Amino acid sequence: MRSAVIVVTVGVATGVCLILVDRALLWAERRGWIYYRKTKGRTSALVEGFSPAAQAVKRAME
Repeated sequence: MRSAVIVVTVGVATGVCLILVDRALLWAERRGWIYYRKTKGRTSALVEGFSPAAQAVKRAME
């Protein structure tokens, strides 16, 4: 019984910490310091560069 309470408490604390970190990262993104969730970063450009579908669209537009 006691270990179940500890597990639940640690789980809730972990969830709260993850939410706070997410909010802090979104705040930093709004300030323009980082790319996190809302803004398209360079990794998307790299993925599009290696995607056959994206390359076909690029060739068609050229």
